[in-house]
Amino acid sequence: MITSMLERAIACKIRAVESLLPAVLGRAESLFAADWRCHESAVGELLGGRRVLVVGGAGSIGSEVVRQLVQFAPTRVVVVDSSENNLVELVRSVRSGPPAGYKGELVCYPLDFGSQLGLQAMEGSGPYDVMLNFAALKHVRSEKDIYSLLHMLDTNVVKLRRLLEMLSADGCGAAFSVSSDKAVRPVSLMGASKRLMELVLFGFGGRVGRTCSGRFANVAFSDGSLLDGFMHRVARGEPLAGPSDVRRYFMSGFEAAQLCLLSAATGADGEIFVPRVSERLAPRGFEELAETILEQLGFEAAWYDWPEQARDAMEVDLARGRYPCCFGPSNTAGEKPLEEFAGPDEQLDGGRFEQLDVVVHGQRPPAEQIKDAVARLEKWSQMSDGQVGKQDVVDVLRTVVPELAHVESETSLDQKM
Repeated sequence: MITSMLERAIACKIRAVESLLPAVLGRAESLFAADWRCHESAVGELLGGRRVLVVGGAGSIGSEVVRQLVQFAPTRVVVVDSSENNLVELVRSVRSGPPAGYKGELVCYPLDFGSQLGLQAMEGSGPYDVMLNFAALKHVRSEKDIYSLLHMLDTNVVKLRRLLEMLSADGCGAAFSVSSDKAVRPVSLMGASKRLMELVLFGFGGRVGRTCSGRFANVAFSDGSLLDGFMHRVARGEPLAGPSDVRRYFMSGFEAAQLCLLSAATGADGEIFVPRVSERLAPRGFEELAETILEQLGFEAAWYDWPEQARDAMEVDLARGRYPCCFGPSNTAGEKPLEEFAGPDEQLDGGRFEQLDVVVHGQRPPAEQIKDAVARLEKWSQMSDGQVGKQDVVDVLRTVVPELAHVESETSLDQKM
């Protein structure tokens, strides 16, 4: 009985994400469907017959962007991503997908985009009309130790600056780099790194043509996300776990890709596109979502107070069509009860789109201050003697992201179920 229940869950996982999305998001049509219809021609003008570089293009969002942009017939698409396996699947998808498979030139490099090899490969395949960047370490848990933290800052900030320097010498016409809602009044160092990424990007305005960005909600079932983790846990027969006091806005990967392309195509220099909060985009709690997903998979959620109870109950509950869950208050650093899309000092333009707002102005520190902060982070990321501490990094980040409200916690996400 238990085996058959798990087999059914695994079979559901293969087809589950698309079928689960309407229940999780509370909508069947894309949030940006109307805006896309109005501005699709601008996306076509940006991409049609162009040379496009997509960095981090094999991840959940980047790969969806690639699948959408090839439909506008760019002449060359260069994709750089350190995940060789994901790149293979992306090529298969692009060559097999609608309307009849992409006929243009597709070049894929399984390389670190900020390494010497990566930069040489990209430069050799250029020049580019458009650059879209999705490479990032996006987990708050990556700030758990100094080595992971410096690697995150190196990826999210330092390597992007190197890439922009290269593109500025080659005459790129437009550069987009994806941000995060966690960049607004950040309580995590990951969020602060994405805010600094925005500042670095906009500092190249004019040197790489237009620079623009996008912040959006959690992408449901994206690789490494909590909802994606739910699916993996069900397939392995493990209890579901998560925070009980955190609510988030959710979008599909398809919607996230549309937001990115609309920003790249229609945004003015230095603008950040964000989804508009409305009845169609309302926050949801993870406990509620766990119940929704399990119901769609044919299970009833069974709630437990302690991880040990949930693990011990797995066999009995599965036999009864129930699924053990154990959620509790968040006690790790870097979590807001609810994220924001724009800060109190940022000016929004809400008149251009039906479901999008545009951050058109916000306070920025002096360029030299940003340059100094990035230089220190770059120097530290190349050290191996362990003399740099987390507080040193926090202090530097606060010089350029003064709103950072980081509070250290003794508990790491890696210690929790």
